Amino acid sequence: MKKFFGKYILSYAHKLIKVYWFFRRPNVSGSKVLVVHDGKMLLIRQNYGNKELWNLPGGGHKKGESYEETAIRETFEEVGVRPTSVFFLGDEHVKEDYLNVHIHYYVFEVSGSEFVIDQLEINEARWFKISEGKKENYHMYTNRVIDLYDKHKNS
Repeated sequence: MKKFFGKYILSYAHKLIKVYWFFRRPNVSGSKVLVVHDGKMLLIRQNYGNKELWNLPGGGHKKGESYEETAIRETFEEVGVRPTSVFFLGDEHVKEDYLNVHIHYYVFEVSGSEFVIDQLEINEARWFKISEGKKENYHMYTNRVIDLYDKHKNS
């Protein structure tokens, strides 16, 4: 019951905070992670924001932690996996939902395909073949990371 109501509260809270973002245009930073296993990537659909798009695990940076630590923490919180290896793909500044975002991209290789989602924040998670490339129903971060990952693999 708590998770059921929590999903709705989170969704409405996200809508309210967008009003604040509209007026303040804050600068934020965080990490997004391409979780890789056996030629596949683990993508999520969140319970807030654009719920239809497949996104990468990740989230906001906390004071005092490195961006890699942010990536590890957020990925574990959202899908319950820890990396066996970590690779930094790059970073960029983007505008999203009235935010100025400094986003850091990582690749995590994991040893198995098991994951456990945080049902409050994550609606669904699934493995997709990386070789299928970018798709319209992928979040902009997901498509950017696929491009960066392809460039890294082909260099």
